[in-house]
Amino acid sequence: MQSTFFRLLFGGVEAPRGIRKLKALHTLGVVNVARSKTTLKELEGLTQLRKLGVAGVHSKYSKKFWSVISANKQLRSLSVKGHGLDSCLGDLLPPIHLECLKLEGKLVRVTEWIHKLQNLLKLQLDDTQIASAVPMQAIGKLPNLKVLNLRFASFIARELLFHGPSFPKLMVLELKGVYCDELFFKEHTMPKLELIHADFFGAQMHGLAFLTSLKEIRLGSATNDILKINLQRQLTEDLKHVKLKLL
Repeated sequence: MQSTFFRLLFGGVEAPRGIRKLKALHTLGVVNVARSKTTLKELEGLTQLRKLGVAGVHSKYSKKFWSVISANKQLRSLSVKGHGLDSCLGDLLPPIHLECLKLEGKLVRVTEWIHKLQNLLKLQLDDTQIASAVPMQAIGKLPNLKVLNLRFASFIARELLFHGPSFPKLMVLELKGVYCDELFFKEHTMPKLELIHADFFGAQMHGLAFLTSLKEIRLGSATNDILKINLQRQLTEDLKHVKLKLL
């Protein structure tokens, strides 16, 4: 856990002094906001950024960071690494025009702000340590989300449930390093889902028949053998139109 903490806080590089003068800069990353006291001031001047990657966001810098980022109306892609990323996001929030958001680090207030990102197309969560179904239900209400990528320790409860109706436009679901024993798809969830890419240690998937648009399931090398056998049986008996690929 300590190595993860240091990776999240001290990854990235120090932003060069004077970079705020590059008013037309569209892409920047990965810069660490904890390496220099002037970094957030530099970012504040980059009002034309469309893609930004940052590391080192924690309680000391969190409120100022989100205050700076929230004001950027041009930003479309944001990647953030840190610890307690959304501890102050009750009043602040990521820019509402975001289309791609990647968060690496513990989240505690997801339900208070995620629903405001109505333009979000892609969401990636890594080490967010979500421990209940409630935040996932809030994410499922995003009207335009097409890709959901759940990575290492993003979800840490025994059961991962996708309730319906939810995820109305989701087409791709990626599960890599998710620690849950069972995965449930309920009726009316993910009506447009076409691809599941799983590489995790769960033993069971339930409710695949509810995924009416599903075309393919890809299983990575880390997938539990019990899950592989279970899926092969389901696809042979009930879901013959769905392809299974072992990577």
